[in-house]
Amino acid sequence: MDPELYKMTMDVMSDAIKILGPALITAVVGYKAGKSQLLLKIEELNKNNEFKAREKIFDFHKEKLAKVDESIASLNEGLGQFAGMTLANMDDELNFSTFINKYLVVYIEGIPFQLNHINDEMKQYSGAYPREHEQLHKYMARAEEIEKPSTPEEAHSTIVELIEIYGFTSHCIRLLIEKEALEIFKPYTGNA
Repeated sequence: MDPELYKMTMDVMSDAIKILGPALITAVVGYKAGKSQLLLKIEELNKNNEFKAREKIFDFHKEKLAKVDESIASLNEGLGQFAGMTLANMDDELNFSTFINKYLVVYIEGIPFQLNHINDEMKQYSGAYPREHEQLHKYMARAEEIEKPSTPEEAHSTIVELIEIYGFTSHCIRLLIEKEALEIFKPYTGNA
């Protein structure tokens, strides 16, 4: 190779390295910085989306809690009306037995299942709510012993007992919903 051509090639390569070297380093650093910024942005978006999803779940639990309050109020009102009906229809045996067989038996037969279901849900929090867990077991035993009343006085007493048990179940359901709602934001309140 010609020495002048060789010198010119070396000069061109030297100039190319002087120009391309810093550009290449800048490009690599820029790529790495851009990639890390993109990853940070993706992480930020994921956290925002997770928080918004948790907010939606929390709103769902709030609505569920409101519906429980509404249904327990309706149940208490209905059982209160049944108590009044038993006192008003003491003399009418046909109306009384129809009332017992048509309405009250549904509540009597349904309470053991509902208490067992709530007990299953409460087991995961038995350490957090020991008194409620103990009381629930007492009500479960009592619910198994409730029989279909045969007199208006027994019906009235049964209705009062059902109101008491359903009131307690409402308390347990509220505790479960509140605990679940608080668990939703635990990652954000862990340091608080």
